[in-house]
Amino acid sequence: TYRTSKEMGWSKIAARRLSTAVRGKLAGPEAIREVLRLAAAKPRKFDESVDLNVILSVDPRKPQQSVRSLAALPHGTGKTKRVGAFVHDEESHRIAESAGAVIADAETVAKGELPFETAAATAAALPRVQKLCAKVLGPRGMLPGPKNVGTVAATHEELKDVIESLKRGPVSLRTEPKMGVLHAPFGRVSFGEHRLIDNLKALMVALQAAKPEKAPKGTKFVKKAFISSTMGSSVPVDVVTLDPASPRFLKDIPGTPPPARGPPPSAAVVD
Repeated sequence: TYRTSKEMGWSKIAARRLSTAVRGKLAGPEAIREVLRLAAAKPRKFDESVDLNVILSVDPRKPQQSVRSLAALPHGTGKTKRVGAFVHDEESHRIAESAGAVIADAETVAKGELPFETAAATAAALPRVQKLCAKVLGPRGMLPGPKNVGTVAATHEELKDVIESLKRGPVSLRTEPKMGVLHAPFGRVSFGEHRLIDNLKALMVALQAAKPEKAPKGTKFVKKAFISSTMGSSVPVDVVTLDPASPRFLKDIPGTPPPARGPPPSAAVVD
């Protein structure tokens, strides 16, 4: 029995539904294949997102138990984001423009004008950006800084890499303010099995690295997990196969066929 994607919302009712025990959990690769199979059975007019929904053992209401990080995916999310770059000199201005970023002005952004979807900054420009733009960018989760990993370039050489990484669309890893629920897209149905598995590996490694220091000891960090497409049913996942420290990390359960590596994304869906 699978849960509909509507039950993957952010309300308290949805959280209670997610916390309900679900039988028939699949290994990570099996769950991805099942999501692709369900998506192929009911084709949509758009390329559906493939999402991971997890319940963590943390309580964000307690100090130092919230998760706030970014995950860079090897194949991106399927969407290119507009990046705003806060720079401090002509050289960083030139590098940012050549990388395809929009040169952002702190005073203009402070007035609420946002011609970009995510932002990067050089270390020298950061103090001014945080002083003027915190009220505008902070609530949107767009404020460059140490808490938003991968948004600050310490040198000119790093600036291009930071912008290109943000353009690919790093996934924001954030728990809900009052619940240990986290939602993260990690690709599109058109990616196919192989690329989705690669992205999910990177996502889980980043999530494990973002585990808060004050997280409860002696319990699993990821308590429950589900994978779903935008309009499809959610598939429960065996959390052991999502643990980077486990020998079963994103491996099939013994006796099941291995993931198909050869076919192109359009042919990667298996029955």
